[in-house]
Amino acid sequence: MPNEITLTIETSMFNDHELDHLTRQLQTEILTLDVDRVDRVNGAASPDGTRSGPAVTPNELAIALIPEQVTSLIFKAQYWLKRQQQSVEAMLLKISVGTKIFPIRITDSEPKLKFFASLMEKAMEVPTAIGTPTGTLMEKLRQIKIEGPTDFATNIDLYLAGEKHANSNIH
Repeated sequence: MPNEITLTIETSMFNDHELDHLTRQLQTEILTLDVDRVDRVNGAASPDGTRSGPAVTPNELAIALIPEQVTSLIFKAQYWLKRQQQSVEAMLLKISVGTKIFPIRITDSEPKLKFFASLMEKAMEVPTAIGTPTGTLMEKLRQIKIEGPTDFATNIDLYLAGEKHANSNIH
């Protein structure tokens, strides 16, 4: 099932019209990745009494994709950013997954981008079955049930070293 992320172009070098044009270019590039969809993000509602629909935000895209497509998206976005022929500090792409924001710069190394991709994939993971543990790592660990001899916790070192043996009928 696709997840939705937001990609934002941040720069102070362009007016809204130019930024809108850049966003459309990036949208076209991302669509070559065969993601589920790439939409412009709606901005503020039109004033009452006007006939136009809501305006789009000139620098934001909503992208529906599966976690396996995140790495391709990140590298495609950075490649697009490098081709814009702006100074290194002039533009920044921000990819938002839920409340987490990942900045992508022209100067980011491949290992850093791959690390961001793995973090984004983790942030996009959703429980696949009813009853899948959610919460912190400790909460998940507390849900693990282990059946063993009554003295297992007390004598764990002896069991691990092979000096004590559990009955074979314990499940």
